[in-house]
Amino acid sequence: MHWVETETHIGTHVELPAHLTDGAKSASEMPLESFMGEAIVLKFDFLKPVEGKGQPIKPSHLEKVRENDIVLLWSPYVGDESPYISPESAEWIAKKPVKMVGVQNIGVEAPGGSMATHNNLLRNDIPLIEGLVNLDKVQKERIFYIGLPLRVKGLDSSWIRAIALEPL
Repeated sequence: MHWVETETHIGTHVELPAHLTDGAKSASEMPLESFMGEAIVLKFDFLKPVEGKGQPIKPSHLEKVRENDIVLLWSPYVGDESPYISPESAEWIAKKPVKMVGVQNIGVEAPGGSMATHNNLLRNDIPLIEGLVNLDKVQKERIFYIGLPLRVKGLDSSWIRAIALEPL
């Protein structure tokens, strides 16, 4: 038997509505279908940094997103150079609506942001996956995605094992 003591906001994890709001849905209260389904992988290698600063992902960059998609965003840029989800895009995503949003090397918030993206997504029961890896290896734009959280009552985030299944 092993004992593990750590936080849940580490590695590949999903943040749930309870992350920001007491009494909002936790890992055990979200339906399983929220964490699996058709996904679109959008790659932002074209959104180059300007003067060392990442650029905003705008709603026009998300035109291929369909209702109830899981939206997975990737960039080759890291740190201050990585693109970020603009507050307008977060609002657009929430209104679509989509099932879930996941990121690899994408800033969830605008630099110096006010948690607008987290608020727009989580208050609309759209979980947010952080710490994804290997999205650059996914070759198809549309895939089937699975990323199930631990079913623990009151958990505001959970580690997940993210799986991308590409059509044959």
